[in-house]
Amino acid sequence: MTPYVETKPNREQSLSLKKAIAVLRCFTNDMPSRSLPEIVTATGIPRTICYRLLSTLEDEGMANRDPATGRYSLSMALFAIGSTALETNKLAATASHYLSALSAQTQDTVLLIVEHEGAGMCISRVDGDFPIQQNALSVGKAWPIHVGGAPFCILSFLPDSQREKILSQPLDALTKHTVTDLNKIRARIAQVRMQGYAVGHEDALDYLVAIGAPIFDHLEKLIGAISVGGLTQRYPPERIAAVAVLACEAAAAISAKLGYRLSQPDLVTKNTAFANPLTTHTMT
Repeated sequence: MTPYVETKPNREQSLSLKKAIAVLRCFTNDMPSRSLPEIVTATGIPRTICYRLLSTLEDEGMANRDPATGRYSLSMALFAIGSTALETNKLAATASHYLSALSAQTQDTVLLIVEHEGAGMCISRVDGDFPIQQNALSVGKAWPIHVGGAPFCILSFLPDSQREKILSQPLDALTKHTVTDLNKIRARIAQVRMQGYAVGHEDALDYLVAIGAPIFDHLEKLIGAISVGGLTQRYPPERIAAVAVLACEAAAAISAKLGYRLSQPDLVTKNTAFANPLTTHTMT
């Protein structure tokens, strides 16, 4: 994470609260617990102030301290606050039925991804019935936006200025299949925009294929993407093509519910599972 940098707040801001938020943000999926020295290093906030902030967060039930190790972690109270935020998220609520329908059709994991601070964050997940499911991306976790199905789909449909800002940053290679060459990335973006969906083939995780389809709101603004996929053995080219159609139909149905005027409105009703989410036709 980026260390806390003290700036002069305006009259409506609290400097102490900004520091407390910096402390909270240093806890991640990769580092769910930290010692006081680790928090000081991660945030750049002086040790004494960090200790007072952590003591306050612990007293308010927002953080836990393990008495045996002295390490801090976030509490379930913050999970409750995050869950409230998801409940008020119109995209997550609208997409729920369609994610379940797509998962039932494909028997694979379906994710709802949004852009957050230049990454693709999962805000909803539905697991399929196939015995082997991918567990890499749970709710609240984020992936680099230049990999995968839905994250790369989001990258492809972002406004040019926002996309170029992301591409100006260092791009990590997560597997041997990750593309970091900007010319190749831009060529892939052009292809995604032309065909309407993205396919991540082992570029985020080995042995995993993911298909991403974009979701737009009533202002024709990209607000997220659906991801569906599974093991490479389950996704030969013909299945990728078939599931891509289903993913695009689900994304189109969600977009229509959000007020987006589709250029091809028949996509919404072509698949009866998305016209009526309680009706499913399973793929094997």
